Amino acid sequence: MLATKHVEDVGREILTLFNASKLEWDVVFVANATAAIKVVADAFNGAAGLGGGFIYRYHRDAHTSLVGVRQEEKKSWDLSCLGRLTTPKLTPPALFAYPAQSNLTGRRLPLQWAHFTLLDAAALLMTKLLDLQNPATSLDYITCSFYKIFGMPDLGAIIVKRGPAADILRKRKYFGGGTVNTLLTGTDYHSLKLGHPH
Repeated sequence: MLATKHVEDVGREILTLFNASKLEWDVVFVANATAAIKVVADAFNGAAGLGGGFIYRYHRDAHTSLVGVRQEEKKSWDLSCLGRLTTPKLTPPALFAYPAQSNLTGRRLPLQWAHFTLLDAAALLMTKLLDLQNPATSLDYITCSFYKIFGMPDLGAIIVKRGPAADILRKRKYFGGGTVNTLLTGTDYHSLKLGHPH
């Protein structure tokens, strides 16, 4: 119980750091920023009722962690080839990923783009904090590395907007450990613990 309280306290402190309301955002701790990106990709790939797969678009300035998501989904393309695409009759969920700050050029991109968005904020957060006080922002998943912000520990997180974005994470099919509300052995049912007390 003490460990759970510490994790929840740190989660609230992280939301405070980003000026994010605990009524609008949740924090999910992961090994690092790359692991955070992988969790979001896994959740989209396992979206219920669609037989897996999702449409993935990423910005050409994307870090290799974002580019690697191509391997986790069935339809992938770079923004540079969008003009050649045809619209499928049954559209699976779509995820757009981009870096808040390019690791290559240092260019900072807009923080309000299409829905669902996965923002890799690791490079940006080394020099600038995000302000998430406006819940109308279009960001849904923000990945960060505490190592890059503070120099330690080697830990990352996903800051998740409550609502449809959080619901997709709850539908993630792979489960190999961690905190869950319910686990029925001998079945494929588990309920991911997402969120914290208000």
